[in-house]
Amino acid sequence: MKIGINASFLRKPETGIGQVTANFLEKLAEYRMQNIEFRKESEKSTFNIQHATFILYTQESVAPEWSGNFEVKVFLPWWKRDDVPRQRLWEKQVAHEAMKDGCDVFLSLYQSATVFPSSKTGNQKSSPRHVMIVHDIIPKLSPDLKVVTFKSEDQIWTEGVHADTIRMLEEWLEEARKGSFDAVAIVGIDKTGDVETCIAQHNQHPALVGAVALLLARLTRQGRDDD
Repeated sequence: MKIGINASFLRKPETGIGQVTANFLEKLAEYRMQNIEFRKESEKSTFNIQHATFILYTQESVAPEWSGNFEVKVFLPWWKRDDVPRQRLWEKQVAHEAMKDGCDVFLSLYQSATVFPSSKTGNQKSSPRHVMIVHDIIPKLSPDLKVVTFKSEDQIWTEGVHADTIRMLEEWLEEARKGSFDAVAIVGIDKTGDVETCIAQHNQHPALVGAVALLLARLTRQGRDDD
């Protein structure tokens, strides 16, 4: 039996998938001379690893300890720069390489873009059985787990503005309850951009006009500083 394995992330051992790949292959090498029992539906079967050939498909050469019934196939797609497009091209090309090598089973150690064509000839050997390991299923296994949704910078900024507006109004309201203000003028801008104004104590017009002038100067200065 030939078993192909996507070992692409062996070149990135600092990543989570790289750790999964390295540890999985390390354990597989330890069990090389042992039998593995597995169940398919209600039947129990025994699989002798010694009778299998493992083909590790990688994008770079790996350490020499993968010997014995391990083979290493290194290839790259036409796009050579190590980025997401190359990874996707490689994941698609590895299906062709595994079929060309006659793999009976192909193992993807992460959610990859590798897709094998379905057999139209009735010959099950024309396309290997594809097994894919799915990561990050903790929310599915633990539905009571609290999942934190990260907010965008715009959401954080908007919520901060709303919080500052409420805080400022509450502080002024507290001062108004103490009788600290003889007159108040409020300017607000709603979500549509419309401006709302409100003035209390109309007998304080001159003082309010002076306060508005000071506010205008302050807004102008802040605008220049922000630029």
